[in-house]
Formats: sequence, C-alpha cells, structure tokens
Amino acid sequence: MFSGLNMRLDAITPLTRSLMLALAFGATLACSSNSDNEVGGTAGNYTLSRINGFPPPLTVAPGDGHTYVVQSGSVTLDANNTYSGSIDGTRDGVAFEFFRDAGGWTQSGSTITFDSVDPAVPNYSGQLSGSTLTSSQVIQGFAVSLTFRRN
Repeated sequence: MFSGLNMRLDAITPLTRSLMLALAFGATLACSSNSDNEVGGTAGNYTLSRINGFPPPLTVAPGDGHTYVVQSGSVTLDANNTYSGSIDGTRDGVAFEFFRDAGGWTQSGSTITFDSVDPAVPNYSGQLSGSTLTSSQVIQGFAVSLTFRRN
C-alpha cells in the first residue's frame, strides 16, 4: 500500500517528521458533512490544499539522503459509502506514491469515520466545514493536519 519511506525518524525535525508520517501512513484523510449532509451532501471529490498549513507543492528533505516533493492529493467520497484517497509527488525527481487508501465511510452528524480495507490502518475521522475537509491527528506524538477542498 505504501511506497516505503525508509528514513530514520530520529534524524529529522519534528515538523518534517510529522509531515512524512502523515504522508507515509496516510491515517489522516478525513472529513465530515455540512448542513444538507448525509451521503448526498458529502459525496464528492476533494483536493489536497494544505499540509500543516503549507500548500503543495511542498518540498521535504528529511535527512535520509532524498528530497521529497508532495505535489498533489485527493480523496473521493462516493455516494455508496466507499472512499479512495491518494497523495503523490516525487522522490529525487522521480514519481513517488506517498499514500493510497480505500474503504468504506459512515457519517454521524458532522463526523465521517473511515474504515480502510487495509487491516493495518485503524479507523480515522474528521470534519467538513462548507467545502473544506480537515483532519488533525497525533501520529507518534506529532500533530499533523491535512486540509482538502471540494472540487
């Protein structure tokens, strides 16, 4: 599922570590719904617009001898309660898949819970305000925030 970021986490800064963990583990794609919500109002395509407040393309050099550029990301919520998501870019100028996930989603009020088809990925959730999906999570002690905007 992941294209294996093979780096020493103790050799990089906390911000870079947070960004790379979010990209490598992908456990932060999340959203919820607006007032006309439930499946019909929430389903759609969302494009990555911020990673910890920074817009893509975002260059990350974590100290593993490689330079990563996060170029794009998206999540699609289908009306049949399935989702797919990805974050792509380059490693040393070569196409690189940071994250790819798919599964089912459920909605309760303004919260969406994602259930990955990958048993190694725990359920995750987040919020939608208007057309902006956000998820803030703590991964191995570091805060990570991803923001997606509906197309």
